[in-house]
Amino acid sequence: MAIYKLGLENLYYPVAGEDGRTSYNFVQILKRFDIVTDFETKKSTKRLYSAMISPEIKDFMFSLYNLLELQDYRNLPSRYRYFYLELSKMIYLIKYKVKNNETPFYVLTVDQLAKRLGVEIAEPKYRKKKIVSILTKMNGYLKYTNFNFSFIKGEHDRWAYTVLFSFPQDTLCYFDEGHYKSLLRLYVELVYPEIELESRGKKVKELENDNCMANSFSGKYREEKAVIYK
Repeated sequence: MAIYKLGLENLYYPVAGEDGRTSYNFVQILKRFDIVTDFETKKSTKRLYSAMISPEIKDFMFSLYNLLELQDYRNLPSRYRYFYLELSKMIYLIKYKVKNNETPFYVLTVDQLAKRLGVEIAEPKYRKKKIVSILTKMNGYLKYTNFNFSFIKGEHDRWAYTVLFSFPQDTLCYFDEGHYKSLLRLYVELVYPEIELESRGKKVKELENDNCMANSFSGKYREEKAVIYK
């Protein structure tokens, strides 16, 4: 049965290290599932299956997310859009590394990039040349998500076929939801002056998903908002 198989099998995903090493991480899908049998029911289904997803999957699915810029996503040709989602993940991870005083790079090998970008060239040096061309072209389409990349030699490599991705400080600052919350606080301060200072945080949280508020605020208080952006 499918639920039982989910309990037996793990998900896995590779992570490239800065030293050229690739590590494989394994995550259990289901922590437990229960079968409740009720022979007294008149319904055709007499069994109820209750499955509990493992905490690692729940944390990944519901607690983590990446910010992206829809205009940049749309500007890219469709064949590059999947990789744009990977760029948004890189930004998230690099910001995390900066916060923890770690080296602010995201590492992929040329072979890994070839798979992600659909490059099917056998000769390594020409495969690398094609990837350089694609990444350079992608950067030309992007207005807010610009990135830097360079090649280094991985451990035990004769040639530089490991790619280090990094982002300018302007890009990292742009993908900072802290600015959005600052704007929300400004909105509450201007539109609800009667709310006491210690209660404004609660109002900000209440308005986080209010699209009507965002639309009504979009064309107002330009000078005040400019201060926050600066």
